[in-house]
Amino acid sequence: MKQEISPLRMHSYAKLRHKIVVVLILIRSALNDPHGALNNWDEDSIDPCSWAMITCSPDNLVTGLNTS
Repeated sequence: MKQEISPLRMHSYAKLRHKIVVVLILIRSALNDPHGALNNWDEDSIDPCSWAMITCSPDNLVTGLNTS
């Protein structure tokens, strides 16, 4: 049986995702990226899991930043 997500919970999830995007953009601005590896990091994006060097959980939550 599929569990429905309440509108309030969806709103909270969207706000959390936005905060994560903002933090990642701040991190990117502090990094030296001479080869443009982080060029696909878009502050207007709602899905940082599609960005280069970002690791996410199966639930699409950011779990890591691969800097190697």
